[in-house]
Amino acid sequence: MQMNGNNNHLNEAAFQEALLSEVSQLATLQGHDRSMVMTPHEHGNATAIKQRVESCSELDNLNDFQYAHYALVDDANTDAAVEKIRNLQEFRRRYHLNDTVEQGMQYLQAFMTQQPGFVLHLDCSAGTYETIRVLDVSKLNPSAALVVGTGGDLDYNWRQLVCGLYYMHTACSPYLASIRQGVFEIADLDGVGAHHLNMEFEYRRHGELVGCYPIKFKNIMAYNTGYFANVGWNLMKHLMNDNVRSSIQLGCQIMDGAAGGNRKLSDFYLQPSLEEAQRAVLDRARILLTIRYHNEQTFQL
Repeated sequence: MQMNGNNNHLNEAAFQEALLSEVSQLATLQGHDRSMVMTPHEHGNATAIKQRVESCSELDNLNDFQYAHYALVDDANTDAAVEKIRNLQEFRRRYHLNDTVEQGMQYLQAFMTQQPGFVLHLDCSAGTYETIRVLDVSKLNPSAALVVGTGGDLDYNWRQLVCGLYYMHTACSPYLASIRQGVFEIADLDGVGAHHLNMEFEYRRHGELVGCYPIKFKNIMAYNTGYFANVGWNLMKHLMNDNVRSSIQLGCQIMDGAAGGNRKLSDFYLQPSLEEAQRAVLDRARILLTIRYHNEQTFQL
C-alpha cells in the first residue's frame, strides 16, 4: 500500500483521521507483527532497561516503545542504554522538547529553511520498513547554526538545527523493524570544502545529540568524496561510534565511468524544484512522525 504524501492539504483533524486509518490498514494488509514484533532476547533487554530506568528517581519514565528502541540499538548493553537515556533527557529538557508531531514539524521546517537543500529525500518503505535518508553535505552550513541569535534568544539558530536533527532521527524510526534494520543513508560530498570542516560545530552536535540519540545505521554510502571530505573523515572519525565507522563506504559514484562520476544526487532529487522537493520531504516526515507517535501510544512490552 502506497502512502500519499499530499496529506498536508487536509485540515489537521482530517489528516490525523486519514493517517491513523492508513496505519490500521497497513497493519491489517501487511502484518503488524512484522513491523513491531520483538524476539524474546530483545524483549528481555527492553525489560531490563525499563526496570533500571524506573528504579532511578533521577530519570523520567519512558513509554514501552522507547525502551524497545534503546534495546534494539544497544542490544544487551543496559549501561550504555541508560547513559544515553540520561543524556537525551537532559537534551530534551534543555530545549523543551515534547515529542509531538506539531513541534516536530515546526523544528523540521525551521531546520530545512536554515539548511536548504541539505536533506534531499526521506522515506520508509511500507513493505520492508527500511528507512532511507539522502543528504547533500555540501549544503550543510555550520556557520548558519552557530551564529548567535539576536535579542534574548542567543541559541535560536543552534536550536533550529539540533532540534530539527532530533526530529529527523525520530522520523527515521517509525517502527521497531525500522530501528532494528538501521538507516540506509546516502550522502553526496561533492562540493564539500574547508568551510564545512568546523570542529566547534561537530563537537557540539556530537556532544549534545549524536552521542546520545539511539540510532543505528545499516549503510552510509558517501558519494563524490574529494580531498576535503577525506580530511573531514580523518578529523571526525574519533567522534563516531563503531556502528557509524563500520557502516561508511567512501568513494561511491553515482554512475560508473568518467561521464557519471561528477553527477550530484541533487540532480536527481531536487525535481521539479528545490521548494517542491523539500515540501515532499516535510510531507513524508509528517507521516513518519505520526506513525512513530501512534506506535508509542499503542505498543506494550
